[in-house]
Amino acid sequence: MELKIEEMESGQVQVIRVGENITFANVKEFSQVAQELIEGGAMKVLLDLEKVSFCNSHGFGAIINLYTRLAKRDGRFAILNPQKAIQEVLEITKMDSIIGVYNAEAEALKALSA
Repeated sequence: MELKIEEMESGQVQVIRVGENITFANVKEFSQVAQELIEGGAMKVLLDLEKVSFCNSHGFGAIINLYTRLAKRDGRFAILNPQKAIQEVLEITKMDSIIGVYNAEAEALKALSA
């Protein structure tokens, strides 16, 4: 799985850029990266899904798990650039009402840093 992790805004926000679809075949790698970030002390995570056109239930479960683990530590989580199919699932499941979803990186970083 192509995952790129960047530290933004003086180390306050960790950005995970996912370079391919999240499915059963690679969800373990995604979950492992998320776990390592949280265990490393990350409190603000931005998940960039610009290159993700498909995410199955395993992928959405891993995303919710990441959000839940951060929330339990009073952390912050947001999603950046979801493609139309991903955005529709976020809306249908009402995940977009509990997780910030943004189309502009500057806006997402500002919201996570507030």
